[in-house]
Amino acid sequence: MKSLSKKYSFRENRPYYVNRLHREFRPEAPNRAWVSDITMVRVGTSILFLCIIMVLYARKIISYTIADNMHTNIVSDTLIKAYLSRGCPEGLMFHSDQGTQYTAYTVKQMMRGEGIALSYSNAGCPYDNAVGESFFSSLKKEHIYRYEFQDEWEFKVSIQEYAKSKGDYQSRLDTLTKLYEGVEGADVSAELTADLVGDYLFTDSDFINHLSTTNRNVFQKIYDEIKYLVKIATAGSKEARELEKVKRAFDNAYRESGKVEGTKYSLSEQK
Repeated sequence: MKSLSKKYSFRENRPYYVNRLHREFRPEAPNRAWVSDITMVRVGTSILFLCIIMVLYARKIISYTIADNMHTNIVSDTLIKAYLSRGCPEGLMFHSDQGTQYTAYTVKQMMRGEGIALSYSNAGCPYDNAVGESFFSSLKKEHIYRYEFQDEWEFKVSIQEYAKSKGDYQSRLDTLTKLYEGVEGADVSAELTADLVGDYLFTDSDFINHLSTTNRNVFQKIYDEIKYLVKIATAGSKEARELEKVKRAFDNAYRESGKVEGTKYSLSEQK
């Protein structure tokens, strides 16, 4: 007779709970990998559940569902909205934890029917879905814990506004990435995201000073984008602190180049 320990450890080795993502959170193209997660939020006297789907390439939330239960519909509804909004992409991998909402037969069959490869975090290992976990951590610290929502409607409106602001922020980072990649001598080895701004973007003061004197037009476009990002970043967040460091480096270069504060050309204002 098998021991209970063997019985329950068997779940970790089931062949249909394979981790295909292997913490490769930076795919080379859009719609190659999506991650999903669910969190619980107390709203007034009620408990609500929020399910999100994030496209890894751009770190954008492309779909979410708020429900008062954790039935499989919370995942299937979120997936359908994401899948249709992205034009039913081929060659897609969908990664999640091993929650019953994701391992349910109906959900798996729906994804397999569309040719979506299933990937699951190893049992009890949240690091395998660190991007999804990180998003919820930021959402709660930057937004949910700062407000007292009176009802479900107020919470839904608030989440919609937060998701939109995050999407706008990431779009500006995408623009900044393209500008920076077009500069000779620049080195961006990954798609920029909020937590990578300080690591990958404009950390070399010599390069910034050189750019300000040799290619002022590009310098000004990038500088305008950075200033705009500082305005829309969530106050007190990690991304805001990293952007402030970047902005200070550009402020210094701006003064050193002898330019007067204020510009006739603002990329951010033209959008």
